[in-house]
Amino acid sequence: MPLATPVAGLTHDAAALRLTERPFIREDLTGLWPFHMHQVVRSASRDADDHTDDRWSEQDWHRAGLRAHAALGVAHGPRSDRTGY
Repeated sequence: MPLATPVAGLTHDAAALRLTERPFIREDLTGLWPFHMHQVVRSASRDADDHTDDRWSEQDWHRAGLRAHAALGVAHGPRSDRTGY
C-alpha cells in the first residue's frame, strides 16, 4: 500500500486494499513486488478502446510513473535491486 496509494494519486489506502482482495490480483509476499495484476487485466485496462470518463490518458500514465518513482525513492531510498530502476 505504501506504493500503490500515492502512485494512484489517492490519499487513503482503502481503494488499493480493496483492489488487492480481487481475484485477478496475485499476491507473493516473497517476491520483489508483492502484488501482481494479471496480464490480461493490465492489457485490457491500458489498451481499452473506450472513451469513459475515468479512462487514463497517456499523460495520466506518465504522471503515475513519476509518482511511482517519487514514492519508491521516499519509501525505500535508492536501491540497485529494483528491476528496471
